[in-house]
Amino acid sequence: MKQTVVRQSVKVAFAAAIAATVAFFAVLALGLGTGGSDAAEQSMVDTPAAPQPEYLLNASGETYGSAQYAQPGQEPDLILVVGDQGRTGYVTAEDFAGPEVSNPEEASRYMESDYARNGVVVPVYAADGTTQIDVFTISAAVEAE
Repeated sequence: MKQTVVRQSVKVAFAAAIAATVAFFAVLALGLGTGGSDAAEQSMVDTPAAPQPEYLLNASGETYGSAQYAQPGQEPDLILVVGDQGRTGYVTAEDFAGPEVSNPEEASRYMESDYARNGVVVPVYAADGTTQIDVFTISAAVEAE
């Protein structure tokens, strides 16, 4: 008799665990599915865009600073880097971005170029944008083996 009671207790506990799991996933599905709460969807819509980064301005009218949190198109004219010799300075946004490609043929030529294979060394400037203080190696992409 004692063995029967234990088996029934295990069966009841197991059934309760299954019921709890089913209930959990049902609540989760209601909250996240298409018929769920509008509050979660509304909070995503109301989330403000990241603010435009603020940069310093040099005497030449160029912006300079870190591009770490910049969205595309919000980068400063001079981007903060640490040069190959350890000096902190700035590279031009054009140098940092590299050449633009607009079609598959240009992309193919770019991938075969020395720039893509070996990287390129660009000047690092002081905040004035004209005084070179170091160089910065923009590394080539690493190919998967």
